[in-house]
Amino acid sequence: GILASARRQRALRCEAALLFPTSFRSAVAPFLARIPARIAYASDGRGILLTRAIPKAGRDSHLARQYVRLAASLGADPEAPLDPLVPIGEDELARQAVRLRSLGVAPGEAIALCPGATYGETKRWPIEQWIALGTMLRMRGTPILVLGGSDETESGDRIAPQLGTGAHNLAGRITLREALSLLRLLRGAVSNDSGAMHLAAAA
Repeated sequence: GILASARRQRALRCEAALLFPTSFRSAVAPFLARIPARIAYASDGRGILLTRAIPKAGRDSHLARQYVRLAASLGADPEAPLDPLVPIGEDELARQAVRLRSLGVAPGEAIALCPGATYGETKRWPIEQWIALGTMLRMRGTPILVLGGSDETESGDRIAPQLGTGAHNLAGRITLREALSLLRLLRGAVSNDSGAMHLAAAA
């Protein structure tokens, strides 16, 4: 809970806390932990818990840019590029190219379907729709890889068999780094609002 989080934060002896969530609750633990600098956007009536409340940008400002602007209060470049950059080694790519070949898939050919998302069914596109999309892509000859964490293994086991030959479920069967490298070698990815979406962007 909040008290346990506050204890952990206090034990870290942090000099500053940047609060990206906009809720009142997210500011309580750093306040209780007595972190000297507590910086966040002014929202949800939490200004009294902050040492610096920054006026919130309008909805026309990209969320990533808002985060960078918040970090600028501690010296970050407010105009820093937003494109994610996660270095991927040539050896990692080579291993995933071998994996693709073992599945009968050429680099640059397959589409990843990423059916997972945290925080419940409201963030997830229905399985039937993933199957419909996968079927359309397979009719065009596009190989399909279902990707995701261990929580998506069951969804992948429901989707891939419905698509027949040329569809493979790797959800929960490869590591995060392997998924990142593999995504670099694919034609594209379709995802819910999830970690897989951010991996695909970084790849």
